Amino acid sequence: MKKLLLLCLGLCALCAEPKVLIFGDSNTFGTTDNQGGAHDENKLYWAIASKALNKKADIRVNALPGRTIGLDFPSEHFNGFKALKETLKAERADILVVMLGTNDLLIGAKPDMAAEAFSNFITYAKKQGIKGLLIIAPPLLDFGDEKGAEVLKSYSLAFNDELRKIANENKAFFIDAIKIIGKAKEKDGVHLSQEDHAKLAPAVANWLNEILKKY
Repeated sequence: MKKLLLLCLGLCALCAEPKVLIFGDSNTFGTTDNQGGAHDENKLYWAIASKALNKKADIRVNALPGRTIGLDFPSEHFNGFKALKETLKAERADILVVMLGTNDLLIGAKPDMAAEAFSNFITYAKKQGIKGLLIIAPPLLDFGDEKGAEVLKSYSLAFNDELRKIANENKAFFIDAIKIIGKAKEKDGVHLSQEDHAKLAPAVANWLNEILKKY
């Protein structure tokens, strides 16, 4: 009887849908250019991608406008590293999809500082049992002729290059949003338009399908 119970438990574990955690900031939340506005959830990149998966998965989203990688700005509530710790304590995840970094750069973090924080973030996630990892480098921060815009643009490009290296080091899948959508199309130049979400979704679905082949 005991052997039968163990066998049943083993089969249940094999049949369980892999848990996918989508973790991000306002561009995963769906914020628009309008203050307090948000896109239809069904038209966000992760929602579109989830409909194109070849295998069922338990998709969970944890997104917060203003979230940083690991900075307590404007308070620790926005610290992504601390939020991830709390999230993984509360619920198991097999696969992590993460897009962060925009807010770090906007508040003055240099690319190498932001990348180091991201690397620590990913190292922790893997120690907590994350086996599949997809890193999405954020869209280009390009504010044209505004003061300081050229420096911020160079930081944005450099940060995404650093994330590519982190992905390679961690044998993670990688998407560079700059290569797909360039600059975000909402008027503020920070947030993704519905068109941007639609363009990003196929790449996310493609890599998630690759990861899900292991389950």
